[in-house]
Amino acid sequence: MAHDNDDHSLLLFEIPYNYRPGSDSMSKAFVKDARIMNSIVTTVVGAHADNKYTTMDCEWIDGRGDALFAPMIESADLPPIVVEIQNTVDISFIRRIMNYCWNAQAKFNVKPIAITFCVKTIRSEIVDKFEDTDKGAFMKKLPCEFWARDYFVLTATTISNYVTTTPMHPIVALEYVLTQQERCLISLEYKDDPTVKILYAIAKDSLKHNLGDEKATLAALIESCQQNQKQYKKSSML
Repeated sequence: MAHDNDDHSLLLFEIPYNYRPGSDSMSKAFVKDARIMNSIVTTVVGAHADNKYTTMDCEWIDGRGDALFAPMIESADLPPIVVEIQNTVDISFIRRIMNYCWNAQAKFNVKPIAITFCVKTIRSEIVDKFEDTDKGAFMKKLPCEFWARDYFVLTATTISNYVTTTPMHPIVALEYVLTQQERCLISLEYKDDPTVKILYAIAKDSLKHNLGDEKATLAALIESCQQNQKQYKKSSML
């Protein structure tokens, strides 16, 4: 009965607009979850990499990325993974992720793997460069010979033939949720998929933390304003 109540609560839970799937903060919460991270890692690196990575902030002198998966042991078979969730994938974005990969290679002395989850639009000149990959028919590769070991891209189109698979591959489910951008799980056609449910549970847990921090910050600002107002009243009475 408790499990049924939890499922019902999750179905009806509504994510605030600013935190909807595909937004910057929620995208990072998704990919930094250990379950989602391991799904990405084992897909693009291999089963041997399961539970051998951790997440790091992807902050570089020339920009800040979404996530960097770092191997917990040094090995040429465990390259760093640069993960980006991007609304529009165009030439400008490709230049940016190239820089992130150069930075990752300088940090780890291993050419990284890059993966992008496209939320909305990908330019035709990028799609024209797509190649198939044996890592998964639901994603494509882009040329990256000089700056990454592999570069994978998922879009609404690349996953379109795979969302009806039961269950979905976890990173297909991730791309599906990101592109649909629904604030309620119940609004999704494939709401019963296990990974889709996990993603909305991650969102719910993340918001408890984020909104709690925002409320604390707001309370501190209100208190500061009230104190300043009191000081102003005192000084005006002198």
